[in-house]
Amino acid sequence: MRKSIPAVLFAAAVAATAAGTTLAGSGSAPAAAPAAPAAAQPAAPAAGQASAAPHVLDFAQGLKNSPKKLPAQGTPAPQPPGVDGCDHAYGTAGQCVPAVFPPGVGTSAAERCTWLKDHGLKDVKVKEQKNAADKDKLKLDRNKDGIACGAGD
Repeated sequence: MRKSIPAVLFAAAVAATAAGTTLAGSGSAPAAAPAAPAAAQPAAPAAGQASAAPHVLDFAQGLKNSPKKLPAQGTPAPQPPGVDGCDHAYGTAGQCVPAVFPPGVGTSAAERCTWLKDHGLKDVKVKEQKNAADKDKLKLDRNKDGIACGAGD
């Protein structure tokens, strides 16, 4: 296998550096560490000379088209009913009457109303529905006054 002279010299220099000697020396004295370079300081302008103006890139100047308008914000994306687990036929915005009550809660209106009251919901409004069969599906408004789990339920 034939190596070029620079490759051989490089390998010898690496080996000598690892051993702490120089190629030129006899091998008995360690090589001196190179001095650390001084930190470069920016040159101050000479007396009477003005400093250079900053270089501003003006690539956006002279655009022919106006910026595009963003679509109006505030229109939420439509969500399928029940995606959050709440029955939105009950309560106001921010209230969640579960469409399916947790395990351990009975199926009677009294047990469900007790659970709702224990979780901070009482006198929950029953919203009008397009289909009469969808109103009060959970049977929480027994006296049909429009308030689920209210007085008389």
